[in-house]
Amino acid sequence: MTTHIIGCGGVATYFLPPFLRTLRYGTKLRLRNIRVVLHDGDTVEDRNLQRQNFQSEHLDSNKAEALARMFPWYDNLGTVTRYIDGSFGVADGDTIIIAADNHLARRHAL
Repeated sequence: MTTHIIGCGGVATYFLPPFLRTLRYGTKLRLRNIRVVLHDGDTVEDRNLQRQNFQSEHLDSNKAEALARMFPWYDNLGTVTRYIDGSFGVADGDTIIIAADNHLARRHAL
């Protein structure tokens, strides 16, 4: 079972910490085996630091990779460092969380 998070900007940077803690400690709910994959092709820029939960050490890094590095304790965290497109697909039972800020990414995810 995989949860795909599309877009790793403002919404995802604040959503991911409590979400991963829930998955990590949710052993009674059988949540521990859920793989989370972060999808984003964008890089962290100086202007992102004002409203997104990144630090200056993340500048010029891919957003998905920078966000994943913030959670080394979560073993089932993967990244896709490109924008999603028409080839984006998921398996039955997977979950998609759309945190993208543009219509094209939302359309591809849907």
